[in-house]
Amino acid sequence: MRATHGFTMLEVLVAILVVSLGLLGLAGLQTVGLRNNTSSAQRTIATQLAYDMADRMRGNYAGFLSGDYNYLNYGAMPDSVDCRRQLVARPPATTCDYSPTAVAAAPAGLNTANCTGTTTGCTSRELSYEDIYEWNQQICAQLPQGTACSAAVTAASVPWGVVCTDSTPNDGTPAAPLCDGAPGAPYVIKIWWLEDRNNPTVTPKQWVTTFVP
Repeated sequence: MRATHGFTMLEVLVAILVVSLGLLGLAGLQTVGLRNNTSSAQRTIATQLAYDMADRMRGNYAGFLSGDYNYLNYGAMPDSVDCRRQLVARPPATTCDYSPTAVAAAPAGLNTANCTGTTTGCTSRELSYEDIYEWNQQICAQLPQGTACSAAVTAASVPWGVVCTDSTPNDGTPAAPLCDGAPGAPYVIKIWWLEDRNNPTVTPKQWVTTFVP
């Protein structure tokens, strides 16, 4: 009886199946690796943006002392300088002295022409609003968001990042930052973005940094 040489068709098909499964597993590992690398890069960007805002506050220390970098002030209803607080919650509206120094609420900051490209100069409060505006624009430009970036901001604009005093910093969303302004609460920087821009309904990622200006 003569021996049979070579592979049968069944053996070839099994070999192809095993190789295909191996390639699929390798592709899956590569996809996970790329996703993790992207997430790590986004967190690095968020960290750099948080440091940027902290440096802006240190550079405008008068604005910080006036509470102009606190979301409870700049993101709320118009306040006068006498109503602003640095490390405590905002007082009731009935106790506020609404004077000509009041500034409209600007959750995403306010682009002030006097702060850029002119020799006129701007006040510490105007500079703080400009800082918050430029910072939010950078967040939207460098991190994926569920809404389109817009240079035009209003009192109804939803910020991509906030600065505030908060005793429970690991909470909130762009639409509701949940800054409690509790007495003695530290300053925190909150930044949000979407890891998957194609799925805007997912919960945004959040980066929180606690700091002392």
